[in-house]
Amino acid sequence: SPQNFNRLFVSLFGFFYVSWCLSFVLRLYFIEGIDFTGRYLALFLVAVPKIGDMGAYAAGVLPARRPGGNHKLAQAISPNKSWEGLIGSIAASIFVAVLLTWGGNGIIEVNDVPVIDYGVAVVFGFFAAIFGLLGDLAASALKRGAGAKDSGKLPGVGGALDLADSLILVAPVFYLYIGLVVFGA
Repeated sequence: SPQNFNRLFVSLFGFFYVSWCLSFVLRLYFIEGIDFTGRYLALFLVAVPKIGDMGAYAAGVLPARRPGGNHKLAQAISPNKSWEGLIGSIAASIFVAVLLTWGGNGIIEVNDVPVIDYGVAVVFGFFAAIFGLLGDLAASALKRGAGAKDSGKLPGVGGALDLADSLILVAPVFYLYIGLVVFGA
């Protein structure tokens, strides 16, 4: 039936889309072979949007309990997303990006080329929250299209895709940035 074909197409597209985007985490991890820099960049890439997710949850849950609730962002795709959550995500993402940059002595280099300083950390934190939200919404739309929106049962998390959805768009953008700065490609 057309509905089954649509679900199959969405599922296959989603699989390849998610796999390709998340492959950039490994590319960063091995950017200089097995050097520490790649591992630190991979940590940076994963920690910033994931801590942003936590900030979004914390900032979105409290206002949702007040009379009138919070201000919904994309109710048709993901009814729990709110503007308050986005602000919390931005704040948390910037905070952890700056903290990790500080942990790297204020500057992170690849092949002796500076790629992250405090200014870049603030900008990355901001855009990681935005692209993280967009990746989350894209994953939600794919799950709805496949008829599997509420299939996850991991306590406090949802499905397995919910663990990685905020990285889906952040990973290739971050890798592209690093590649442009280091390799000029």
